[in-house]
Amino acid sequence: PEGVWLNSLIYKEDGIEMEGHAFTNFNIVSYVENLKRLQHLTDVYLVESKEAEVEKTRLYKFKITFKVKV
Repeated sequence: PEGVWLNSLIYKEDGIEMEGHAFTNFNIVSYVENLKRLQHLTDVYLVESKEAEVEKTRLYKFKITFKVKV
């Protein structure tokens, strides 16, 4: 959704880890809910969401993990 951007996408043996920033926690929750609706993803979890300051702007940093169905 609008207001969310990704900083990293890391493939791990046990799944995928995604980190990024958002303007609000609501933006992050919307993003996670959208990912959970995708049929080819499983075990979608919001691992972390915390307030951060980036270039004098208050944002929320997040980490999401999930697995891809094969």
